[in-house]
Amino acid sequence: MQIGKLLGIESYGTSSSEEKLARVKKLGLDHGINYRERDYEEVIREMTGGEGVDAVFEILGGEHTLKSVRCLREFGSVIVYGAATGKPGTLDPRVLYAKGTSVHGLWLSVLSGNKKVMDAAWARMSPWIAGDQLRPVVGHVFPMEQASAAFQLLLTRQNFGKVVLTIP
Repeated sequence: MQIGKLLGIESYGTSSSEEKLARVKKLGLDHGINYRERDYEEVIREMTGGEGVDAVFEILGGEHTLKSVRCLREFGSVIVYGAATGKPGTLDPRVLYAKGTSVHGLWLSVLSGNKKVMDAAWARMSPWIAGDQLRPVVGHVFPMEQASAAFQLLLTRQNFGKVVLTIP
């Protein structure tokens, strides 16, 4: 969210909690949608006058992959980088044809091994970090012995920011 704000990107985000949405708004979120109260696909359609958005970063999987595609405008892209629901994304590729949209996979662990990409990203982000414009958000820190508690926090979606395990 912080990087998007620094790049001047208008952002939409979803959460099941008004508290989390308020915290993300402090990081730069423009439009927060509580998906327990409203269908985010419907809200995106309303907020964009039916046009949709340029890109969706999709981490949920399951039915959300298709819903994310339906949130796109012409030539938009869904970047899939997770399956937090535990279900693989469901998508008939024919839904992509009408608007010329696309779905891309992104495995952050593999990407981090690409020196050329990482060097370029570091060069771009370093001034923001030095200028205190980009700060990691650490929500919880657990000792390694409490790894199961940390994992439970993630499973129940009670976390905000990164969950860190410390190794003695």
